[in-house]
Amino acid sequence: MPGCRSKSPRHLSPSKETWMSVDDWKKARRREQCRINQANFRKRKRERELQAAAGEQSTKSQVEDSKTTTEEEKKARRREKCRVYQVNYWKRKRLHEEQLMRDISELKHELKRLETTKSLTQQQQQEQQEQQQRPKWIQSITDFYRALKEAKEPPVADVDKYQSMHGCTPALEELLDLQREEFDSVESLRLHWLWYRTQFKDFALSIKSCERLKTSGGAVVKVTGALRLGVKKEGESNATYDMIVCPVLQQFEVESGEKTVSRITSEVGLVEGAIATLGQSGLELALLVLKTLSEKFSRTPAYDSVDN
Repeated sequence: MPGCRSKSPRHLSPSKETWMSVDDWKKARRREQCRINQANFRKRKRERELQAAAGEQSTKSQVEDSKTTTEEEKKARRREKCRVYQVNYWKRKRLHEEQLMRDISELKHELKRLETTKSLTQQQQQEQQEQQQRPKWIQSITDFYRALKEAKEPPVADVDKYQSMHGCTPALEELLDLQREEFDSVESLRLHWLWYRTQFKDFALSIKSCERLKTSGGAVVKVTGALRLGVKKEGESNATYDMIVCPVLQQFEVESGEKTVSRITSEVGLVEGAIATLGQSGLELALLVLKTLSEKFSRTPAYDSVDN
């Protein structure tokens, strides 16, 4: 009514100075609140989208960094593994080469030993063949000089046989008997000279040459050398003795068609040995020395034991 005041509140619009009802005011407030909520929602949504985008970018960067780190680690592991493999390879190769060198050295030593054995075997076979092809009388001469060099004792059976046949031992009775001797067999020469060796303090024969000559009646073997004789000095120790070195010529005669030695001559140059030992050319002095040696030889215990 005109002149009456309404109990409903009246609000003035911002653009127009009009009065609105309570319902309109509430609606306007709700609309404003809705607008604000929508604006806040859009703001939060935008922020979430930005955060999500930033998170995705960060995650992507982390993944990429992780992938990069993983690849680098893989490459580093591969490089380390390759290095270890190479070290082990060179180590195995070095050990293999060292073992190979040892095997080669052992094979060389074995080959050398086999070659030496083969050479010795061939030499022995050759010697056996030569011995088989060599006449027995030549072998008997070789055996005589080998036995004399090895200082073998005369066979007891041969000594007993000689004593029963001749009534004495094959001992040298006088020193001068060595100047020339004759034997009918190599066995007899061997028996006497092996016995002679027991009568001297020193009795050593060294061969200088050996020559085989053919003759109209057969063959002759000439052997030259030097005989070292040592006779003990009277009244002195057994370690002290007089010594002379004499030239020796021994000839072995074989008749044609015969298979054994028929005659042996043995010549020992006692005078030449005495002269060479004295260093003088005086024959009388050499004979005096030989006489003295002969007297000492005849009184040696070795000769007495043999003679008895």
